[in-house]
Amino acid sequence: MPESLRVVPPERHIRFGPFELDSRAGELRKHGIKIRVGQQTLEVLLMPLRHPGEVVLREEIRQKLWPLDTVVEFDHSINAAIQKLRDALGESAGDPRYIETLPRRGYRFIGTVELPPAEPEAGSPVVQAAPRNWSALTSAAAVVLLGVLAQAVWLRPWEARAPARNWTFSLSLGPEAGSLEGAVLSPDGSAVLYRTAHGLSMRRLDSGQDFPIYTQARLTDSPIWSPDGSQVVLRANNKLVRLTLPNGPPVVLWPKTQITRGFSWGPDGSILVATIVDAVGYLSLIPAKGGDPVRVEVPGFAEGKFFFPEFLPDGKNFLFGFRRDDSAGLYLATLESGKITRAPILLRENMTAGIFSPSGEGRLLYVQNDKLLPSG
Repeated sequence: MPESLRVVPPERHIRFGPFELDSRAGELRKHGIKIRVGQQTLEVLLMPLRHPGEVVLREEIRQKLWPLDTVVEFDHSINAAIQKLRDALGESAGDPRYIETLPRRGYRFIGTVELPPAEPEAGSPVVQAAPRNWSALTSAAAVVLLGVLAQAVWLRPWEARAPARNWTFSLSLGPEAGSLEGAVLSPDGSAVLYRTAHGLSMRRLDSGQDFPIYTQARLTDSPIWSPDGSQVVLRANNKLVRLTLPNGPPVVLWPKTQITRGFSWGPDGSILVATIVDAVGYLSLIPAKGGDPVRVEVPGFAEGKFFFPEFLPDGKNFLFGFRRDDSAGLYLATLESGKITRAPILLRENMTAGIFSPSGEGRLLYVQNDKLLPSG
């Protein structure tokens, strides 16, 4: 009987500490959140990861990253590559947790590595099982197949009749966390941001793990995710702050904001903010990279207050609430190049904010009489 051969793919997921490296996709994540690193940084990380505890020589790094015909100052370039790696891992050369420096020689990985289960090497035979009674196996397979078909016939009508189920989970960092509020789901549905008495925390839905994101002050509005889920914007201490997840430093976008009533991060990198200045409501745009806010003029909407604007996926149309005296409504408008290009349309008279859901080719979700309702 000819031997079967199995091709061994390279290891894909390598875990160490809170990090996970997907070598095939070229992605590094911490606590499940993607960290922005260059391809060269990933190559430098892979070399010691594949041989933990062993020294990777600087000459080996040079040969890997820069072919012989490359003109570059190697010592400086290797030092810069290692520093970028340390920045991504949140460590320093003087206090390494993962990459140890051996002066003038190279580097060694000193953390604990979790590799996927080893596969047989290419060319090695796969052990064959002893001959089996194929007639008995065929009969058993037929019985299993009939059982599966019977289950399918019975379950399909039941699934069609069964109503959709809601599910809940608690958000808690312990009794010292205080009240928890303002939960906001990430764009890909993998994590939730929520406010605590001490700032902002995040829950990974795949692992159930909670960890703090911002602890400098209590938030005064609900946070928002960037469209790609890699960053978050929040308001605390009268400042609008941007954070790169999971552990980036706070960057102040708007140092002296007025009262805010929600904000939204558009696909073009601009943030639409509802503010209240001297009891008058405004909409303002501010670049996510930083810059001066620009007021958005909304014709016909004066002497009232805007609340909870939300960009739709096209980045031009947006939802917002507007309250004047004792009446309020949910509106749809078009914003291009910082100006309203289509007058707001009243979607529904309602006192609460509206949220866009892409299900069913687009729905408006809102709360009325303590009930969550969809509007097609």
